[in-house]
Amino acid sequence: IEVVSTRVGDAILRMETQGWHLSASSNLYGGTLGVFAQAAADAAAATAAPTGAKVRPLDIKVQYPRPIGPGHVLTADARVVHAGRRI
Repeated sequence: IEVVSTRVGDAILRMETQGWHLSASSNLYGGTLGVFAQAAADAAAATAAPTGAKVRPLDIKVQYPRPIGPGHVLTADARVVHAGRRI
């Protein structure tokens, strides 16, 4: 997973799929997408938090538009929609 860019409240990450990311059906495993989405959410939240503050992203949405095989490059664009102690 590579951080492409960040700014306050926003992060863009990329990841190239490898063979070990795939299920037995040769498609990207859902857990891998979850980890990628979590990394993007964490990166975006970290840009909006004061230095040294703990952050806990609460909501992640992952869409499965089509099967993804090896060698594809995925991009995650994460944005902080709300920040604070109250939901």
